[in-house]
Amino acid sequence: MKWQRYLNKMGSRKLALGLMGVLVFFLFIGSIIPQKAFTDPERFSEWKNGNPALFHIVDGIGLTRTYTSWWFLSALGILFLNTLAYTTEHGSRLLKKQWASDEFKRLQALPPDREVTLPSGSKLGAILDSVHSVLKRQRFALYPLARENALFAVKGRLNDYGVLLIHTAVLLVFLASTVTAFTRFSGIIEITEGQTVFDRKSDYAWTHESAFGKNSYRGFAVSLMQFIPHYYPDGKARSLESDLILSNKMQRNRQRVAVSSPITYSGATVYQRDVHGTACLFRLSDKDGRSIDNTYVLFDKQKKGHQLRTRYQIRNSTWVLTAILYPDAYTAGEELRSRSFLIRNPLLKYTVSEGGNTLSSGTLSQGTSVMIGNRKLTWRDVRYWSSYWITRDRGEMIIYAAFLAGILGLLLILLTEEKAVLVSVVKEGARARIELRGRASRFPYLFQQDLADMARQIGDEGAP
Repeated sequence: MKWQRYLNKMGSRKLALGLMGVLVFFLFIGSIIPQKAFTDPERFSEWKNGNPALFHIVDGIGLTRTYTSWWFLSALGILFLNTLAYTTEHGSRLLKKQWASDEFKRLQALPPDREVTLPSGSKLGAILDSVHSVLKRQRFALYPLARENALFAVKGRLNDYGVLLIHTAVLLVFLASTVTAFTRFSGIIEITEGQTVFDRKSDYAWTHESAFGKNSYRGFAVSLMQFIPHYYPDGKARSLESDLILSNKMQRNRQRVAVSSPITYSGATVYQRDVHGTACLFRLSDKDGRSIDNTYVLFDKQKKGHQLRTRYQIRNSTWVLTAILYPDAYTAGEELRSRSFLIRNPLLKYTVSEGGNTLSSGTLSQGTSVMIGNRKLTWRDVRYWSSYWITRDRGEMIIYAAFLAGILGLLLILLTEEKAVLVSVVKEGARARIELRGRASRFPYLFQQDLADMARQIGDEGAP
């Protein structure tokens, strides 16, 4: 039929190999060029700023969006149709048992692998009975044929179902990729100890949403109860953990998340990022004690020394606060230093300026204040803050199903071997000649040994 011819062309192996080569090339490009949608924003910005000329070229031709480019998606779509066509054709043959007829015709066109000549007096019925008996002992399943003087038998048919499962797994991966491409959401959220934020766009420092993933916020609350850092002596983080409370109208869970141990909640996965620091609560009040600003200000870790820095525009004023925090402070001569990033003995070196002119500078300890003109600046509190990556991907469960189908299919392929045998009886006067033709999906040399054994047994049992 015409549609079957088109199906065979679309499901050809040559087309599949060509498309896979194209996709491997694009995957290689995507692995060496940072991708906007899948790279940490800070790292992407660092790469962009460090390679401005290269970025201008690769971004202009869309290589920073390789996995969502029209050429990548087109190749992926054609490969999907190719796999679907092959799977449909292969599955149709299995369900309709058309494979038996095709296999019989294939074997019939081959020259005999083994021949056995029986002496005169051998009857056709007795010969076929002996052949049937030998094949049954070898655990072959016999299939009826239109020819009366031949027997066709197969074993290891699960091997073909394993191939079908592998291709089904590939189709599921395509489906999962499509669902992910259109529904995936990811974002970075920064929380200070004791703070509660909600799953709203305004709470995220950065988000990436697919075309159909808009308004996908679930609105659950995330509270950071305690951030637990562990450092090496040189100040590098050894492990980072957080005790979070995640809650919505239905449930409230307290869970611990670590860099290598994400948690799931309400269809979202929460990852602990290795970005963290401290947050100091500053209060600026007027001469009558009325609050002008009362805000937690985030401090960032510095590469050298156990210090954290910030520069903050104080709200409702023209003042700028520049500060260095020493979490575990000590003095070495006249120099202020910190033993570690752990908050044990925090001290703050600050400068308040306006229009480039310094209004006040000095050192503060937690809970102390300084008068600057007729205003008072108070350092009220210091806490840790940490950053978390939150993702939602509706294609995850499909990927798990694809993985299971792929593993099952691989086991069927590895543990089973398809073998087909065609035994024909040709009468030559009073004598009979038995022809054996066979095919194995693996280890053809060993199968030739099996055919030789079958020929010997048939010769022994078929002789009058």
